[in-house]
Amino acid sequence: RLAQLRAGDGLRFEPCTLAEARRLAIEQRQRLARIALAIAARG
Repeated sequence: RLAQLRAGDGLRFEPCTLAEARRLAIEQRQRLARIALAIAARG
């Protein structure tokens, strides 16, 4: 998710495999690329 925590909010980490971490990183890059395209399309 694309978000920012407020001061004092908690943050949790969860163990994952290297393969899962790589898959999640790819998915995040793809989401961010779609957001960038949508912003650019607004002109």
